[in-house]
Amino acid sequence: MGWIFYLKNKSDAYPTMQNFVTFIERQHNTKILSFMTDNGGEYVEIDSFFTSKGIRHIRIPPYSHQSNGVSERYN
Repeated sequence: MGWIFYLKNKSDAYPTMQNFVTFIERQHNTKILSFMTDNGGEYVEIDSFFTSKGIRHIRIPPYSHQSNGVSERYN
């Protein structure tokens, strides 16, 4: 399953991900096990949040489309 959030600024990524994780945990009564992102700078500060929630943060190399086929199919 996938969700798309449009952001005006890269700095909006952190609060948007926090709200998303909270939404999934409460609405679907489940836990997110892993999150896959590129190595973008907007995801550096979210590592501590993922660690506190027990979420595995999978980082793929930037500009390697073959490593992230799911999100590339969404595009």
